[in-house]
Amino acid sequence: MPVALSSMRWPVRTDNDLPRTPERSVVNLPLAQPYGTVTCIGTLKVDIGSRLNAHQFDAGEDVYEVAPVSVRAGGTAINFASAAYGLFRRVYIIGAVGEDKLTSVLSEGAQAACTSAKLQRCDGQPNAIVVTVRDAPKANGQRRRLLVSSDASPHMCLSESHVRSCASMIATSDILVCDGYALQHPTSTRALLAGLDLARAAGVCTVIDLVPHNLPATISKNYVVSALARADIVIAETATTVGLHGERWPVRLGSEEDLLTRAVACARDLAPSATWMLRYGLANVADTRQIRPDGTVLDYSAARPTQPDQHISGDQVLAHELYSRLVSRRITFSGPGHKASSERITEHD
Repeated sequence: MPVALSSMRWPVRTDNDLPRTPERSVVNLPLAQPYGTVTCIGTLKVDIGSRLNAHQFDAGEDVYEVAPVSVRAGGTAINFASAAYGLFRRVYIIGAVGEDKLTSVLSEGAQAACTSAKLQRCDGQPNAIVVTVRDAPKANGQRRRLLVSSDASPHMCLSESHVRSCASMIATSDILVCDGYALQHPTSTRALLAGLDLARAAGVCTVIDLVPHNLPATISKNYVVSALARADIVIAETATTVGLHGERWPVRLGSEEDLLTRAVACARDLAPSATWMLRYGLANVADTRQIRPDGTVLDYSAARPTQPDQHISGDQVLAHELYSRLVSRRITFSGPGHKASSERITEHD
């Protein structure tokens, strides 16, 4: 189960050789009432998950185990919306679903996870399924994860026209959150870029989460730069950042500090006008190094799990960061003009 937001602590670490800000961590604020509006353009997938208690993946032989199996609506859009719901006053989803017996599961799951969902129906396209299995915990309590995804996804069919039909939803938001899955197909890439352009024209803060984390194995640096140029905030694991910059994938890891140093340099080259949140540490989400366009660096950490079955949710961390930045009026925009945080937010029709 995810670590509760109320248990997260975000101490700021300091290194004398890096320029620092004296302010508190951007997520070191107490939760207040729900505030603002966030829209997410992302995937919708059926998640099938299980956790083993008696076997690990290196068992060396076929194994059989009886364990609880969960089936739920998921994907990047629903997962982020679920984490953001309750923090923000309104949470919107823009995405695509296929045409099979799982369509109603995803449509109903999306509507339940947010204020409103605008879903494109892709005729003849099966819905995406993801199977996640975590093995039995090691002595340190950590589990390894086996993640298997179907090779086709309706998200590849997400069209520019559908995203443009959601222009009012985007324009009335404070933040637009997107991810790298759309960059894996030309059609969805055009849709993603259209959404980012609509947001920037309306002064909405644009956020790109560079998942899947093996994105460098599927797209090149030149393919992602155009999207990053439209981003105010970029979230990425250190290895993903280095790989997207052009280093052979999978990247040479070395020490954690070495990889972090390389990632900082790569991030500044890939999108110098964006604020980067580089993830590393436990599960590649426990620690963050934030690099702002002016060169300021801020380090902070999420709470560590206290029980073996706990894990840190990256969506939870991101939703909490964006909420805290919004209520503290510290979101910065590189678009043409920006929407003040105190501006009255109109309801989306």
